[in-house]
Amino acid sequence: MDTEDEIRTQRRKEAENKKIYPKAVEIARRLGKTNPKNHGAYHDYDDETLHISWDDYGPNLEILWGNRTVYYYQINEPRVYRPDIGDWEKRLDEIYGKIEPILRREADAAKEKRKDEFFDNWGIRPG
Repeated sequence: MDTEDEIRTQRRKEAENKKIYPKAVEIARRLGKTNPKNHGAYHDYDDETLHISWDDYGPNLEILWGNRTVYYYQINEPRVYRPDIGDWEKRLDEIYGKIEPILRREADAAKEKRKDEFFDNWGIRPG
């Protein structure tokens, strides 16, 4: 039987490998409502069953499936990760799939901009 620490470590690695935090952050940031505060902002995404709340100053994150917390990230690590509740991970991936092409285009444009700036400064275009 696994100890509590081993189970926590295993779950944290699972969440990290599935990139739950970065996916949820991008969804909340791009598709959610932004509420500015003194330091940073709250970003809330809500559909019929999935709710994502991200504090970009914290940077804390909570994902609810219905009214149940299925993922909670605080102080740079997951505190709650419940892949066994509902299909929230599948729904998260579906939503992220809609914004992923936009993220790729932005990353490609930023890379080209860096190459152009490098060329302007050094006269050589990096590979």
